[in-house]
Amino acid sequence: VKSVKHFSYDEVYAACVNYFEVDELAASTWMNKYAMKNKEQQFVELTPDDMHHRMAKEFARVEMKFKDALSPDKTLLLSEYGQTRSLLSEVDIYNLFRKFQYIIPQGSVMSSLGNPYIIASLSNCIVLPEIYDSYGGIFYTDQQMAQLFKRRCGVGVDLSTLRPAGMHVSNAAGTTSGAVSFMERFSNTTREVAQNGRRGALMITMDIAHPDIEQFITIKQDLTKVTGANISVRLSDEFMNAVAKDADYILRWPIDADTPKFERKVRAKELWNTIVKCAHQTAEPGLIFWDRQHFYSTSSVYPGFKNVSTNPCSEIAMQGGDSCRLIALNLFNFVEDPFTPEAAFNYKKFYEVTYEAQRLMDDLVDLELEAIERILAKIESDPEPLYIKSNELEIWKLLYEAGKKGRRTGLGFTALADTMAALSLKFDSDHAVNETEHIMKVKCEAEFDSSIDMAIERGKFDAFHVDIENTSEFIQMLEKEMPHIYKRMMQHGRRNISISTVAPTGTLSILAQSSSGIEPVFMLSYKRRRKVNTRDQNTRVDFTDAMGDQWQEFIVYHDKLKKWMEVTGIKDQKKSPYYGATASEIDWQQRVKMQAVVQKYTTH
Repeated sequence: VKSVKHFSYDEVYAACVNYFEVDELAASTWMNKYAMKNKEQQFVELTPDDMHHRMAKEFARVEMKFKDALSPDKTLLLSEYGQTRSLLSEVDIYNLFRKFQYIIPQGSVMSSLGNPYIIASLSNCIVLPEIYDSYGGIFYTDQQMAQLFKRRCGVGVDLSTLRPAGMHVSNAAGTTSGAVSFMERFSNTTREVAQNGRRGALMITMDIAHPDIEQFITIKQDLTKVTGANISVRLSDEFMNAVAKDADYILRWPIDADTPKFERKVRAKELWNTIVKCAHQTAEPGLIFWDRQHFYSTSSVYPGFKNVSTNPCSEIAMQGGDSCRLIALNLFNFVEDPFTPEAAFNYKKFYEVTYEAQRLMDDLVDLELEAIERILAKIESDPEPLYIKSNELEIWKLLYEAGKKGRRTGLGFTALADTMAALSLKFDSDHAVNETEHIMKVKCEAEFDSSIDMAIERGKFDAFHVDIENTSEFIQMLEKEMPHIYKRMMQHGRRNISISTVAPTGTLSILAQSSSGIEPVFMLSYKRRRKVNTRDQNTRVDFTDAMGDQWQEFIVYHDKLKKWMEVTGIKDQKKSPYYGATASEIDWQQRVKMQAVVQKYTTH
């Protein structure tokens, strides 16, 4: 890499505090997580503006590949907006990114895209193939995790293929210690592989039918156990029906076998009550309604794409050996005249920006394939013998082929709570739920128009098949709610096997100075901790937790509450649209309704 100008910590800090209008948390978050640094860990970017130019240049390069892809007869097949839009230039893309205003690529993209100093994946989410039921299979999966964590990937793995405790094995042990006994191993691997100052991220799932499920459900009631992973139970319709009827339920292994080798009867409601009690006490395990997400998926219904587990935050379920990249739309900035009686959501602009964002999502698949090619070249050139690096080569080749075949994307959003407040709507009101449904429907329309148009321009994803499409409950919803989209898709296909998601946007929302993802504002002011990169000598350490992780502490006032005060001239928080609508205050049933209307139009 040729020599480039670098900046001191103090220079960057001063510039970033100014960029974020004296928001110290946003400034230090960007500096520690996303600012490009050279091999000597010197800053080579001064503010997020440099990062936005860096990313825009890379996205524009992919857009240019398709500038002559459309013949006049093909153009006539595009959506109405697709026929009239201009080609995306580097300047156009930069303006969509600038100041985190409209389109925000998520963490792995911000830190790694166009960065010559690191070799990392652009994917936030990866699910590993099912574990082969042997010691060799378990160690193979463990090694796959380590190799992915070091490239900044979050990973999901399912334990359901491992035989339950007490079953016979053909080795010196005589019987197996069971699937749950290997959770600590995977957790420790996650904690020990650092990713640019953060730990790895892991989701461990298990099917409700597995005979070790009770041990799985309760393991994290001991807060010293499995500290490096989130855990979730895959709940089937069969089990939930048994709970509703207060009936018996058969645990078995293998869980999908016609004649299982092991069976045990339990009371479904007792098992359900154990789950509820544990989740209430420690927020673990999470619950995934596995049959519901399978049949509503646009990808899991395809042979070879059946979901196995989810990524660490559980918003993306995938087949083993696939990955997904994430981009978020900043909903707040589509509100015109926020916090005034004239406030209105600009649906036309939102449709157009969402359409372009989906194009950038597809470009990001190509950019990720390039990143994997660099990773593979690095592995090939490593001095390790082939038998040592074969595992690493195989997982990246698998991810490359899956990415190329399905072209999975994860277009989400942030700042929903701020958007509702800007429109003077209480977050858990029926009006807010209805407005959110309208926003999500327009988002869905724009995404599918874009993906269908790209199928015409660039080609549809390999496996697209009309008959399989019609088995998806999501596609059935699309036919009913948006028949014009459905008909075009059945004629031309779409570019991406699955399109949209609702990812958590924790650090991203700090940079956007907004509420996070789909969530209500947590508190209007609070103390926040941000994990410290221990390699950074300039970082202030305010708190060290029981695990030895170090944190900075900040007093944070919600940014858009301050904006409401500026617009209205009112200082009394009780008169703000946020009052009574924070996380601890909202009506939980309305929260479920809100999630339901968002899920309706979301393909993951």
